[in-house]
Amino acid sequence: MREFGFWLLDEDHVPYLLPFNDENLRIASEWAYGPEGLAHRRVALDRLGDTEISTVFLIADHSFREDGFPILFETLVMGGPEDGEMTRYATWYEAEEGHRATVARLIALTRQPDGGAQA
Repeated sequence: MREFGFWLLDEDHVPYLLPFNDENLRIASEWAYGPEGLAHRRVALDRLGDTEISTVFLIADHSFREDGFPILFETLVMGGPEDGEMTRYATWYEAEEGHRATVARLIALTRQPDGGAQA
């Protein structure tokens, strides 16, 4: 059975779980929303014209499954023709790779003669 709690990142970007309780809620909130803000949760951020591609550490497991790895990272496209596209990952490395792949795909779409418009 999957444990629930708050996920944080160590200095090597490896996630670790804090069990769900009031003290850990305080710790996780300070870590996530404290003075460093999003900086230590941000994997990558790129802008292509009016499109922003953001990849972040989520703090909560978004897998919603009893088995498998926790899903703790997300790339979100905001703006442009692919607005709302989202991909999630289990590790920082996967998130970095996924972010780069998303950016490369969006660049390729903008180079298409139709500007990436879908039929």
